[in-house]
Amino acid sequence: MSIVDDVRVGENATLIVAVKKSVVRPTKAGKKFGTVELVDRTGSLPGVVWDNAEQFVDDCPPGTVIQVTGPVIEFDGGPQINAKQYRVIPESEVDPVDFLPASDHDVDSMWTELTELIDSINNEWLKRLLQETVLSNELSDSMRKAPGAMTVHHDYVGGLLEHTTSVAALCDAAAHHYPNVDRDLVVTGGILHDIGKIEEYSIGTTIGFTDEGQLLGHIVLGDRIVARAIDRIDGFPERLALRVRHVIISHHGQVEWGSPKVPATIESMIVHHLENMDAKVAVYSSASQDTQDGRWTKPKGYPRQSFLVEPIDSGSIPAPQATPAPAPEPAAVEQVEVEQETLDLG
Repeated sequence: MSIVDDVRVGENATLIVAVKKSVVRPTKAGKKFGTVELVDRTGSLPGVVWDNAEQFVDDCPPGTVIQVTGPVIEFDGGPQINAKQYRVIPESEVDPVDFLPASDHDVDSMWTELTELIDSINNEWLKRLLQETVLSNELSDSMRKAPGAMTVHHDYVGGLLEHTTSVAALCDAAAHHYPNVDRDLVVTGGILHDIGKIEEYSIGTTIGFTDEGQLLGHIVLGDRIVARAIDRIDGFPERLALRVRHVIISHHGQVEWGSPKVPATIESMIVHHLENMDAKVAVYSSASQDTQDGRWTKPKGYPRQSFLVEPIDSGSIPAPQATPAPAPEPAAVEQVEVEQETLDLG
């Protein structure tokens, strides 16, 4: 039995995978065929179904776990399986975690780092808000497991925690660098900016959207989570609540990027740029694992682009040679002294 990461062109593979997507399409001649995306925790594999495509799609909606067998061919620069045979595996025999990629970072270590940042908050109102949200029994388990996205960046179990911890640490560093920043507010904003994703995504054998995620999105859901928590904290300062909620509402930065408002405070501006940077670095890191020549990656991210990942060979670059400063010419110095003496005599 193979795993997705081990599939190679030219072999006949048998895998146990989850169906992420399955669609029936027509050929130019009008014959119907199926295109599928199959996943396990090691990666994603495209597939094609030429025989009884409609039956396959009916039997295997997204989230179904199947055992599939067929030849692997090259398609679009990578492997694609021709699903000749398949068998649906009963849900009772399935552990969803086996089919989802997970963060490479230790969840407990990331959680410890995040809770230490929360403990370092001096503003008692903001600390209480984080306790009512991130550290609450209702949300903490979801915070540890949720993905950071469906695709593009941190799209795996633990991805939200990884992204949140990274952004919060960057915000902490930025607050030390810029003295006019409210450190507690910007760190709190970094921690809470994506909290709506715990309600935006569902986790089964694949990562999907909830109905609320599809209809409202994580910005609205996150603002709702925070607003409800603020309402539970008697006496929470109204102006402080406004500043925290603005960070969440504006963290996408631009209206065309889905942000209801653009950043209008220094803390919201920092959170936007640092969370965007962290996402872009994650895209690069993910893409760097998928390169055929060791130099350029396959197009990835938004906008889709290739990245140069070839390491710099410092040994092949000659070190610059220092050019010694010219020594002063003695004759010129002596001449200056003579002229000075002559001037004094005059």
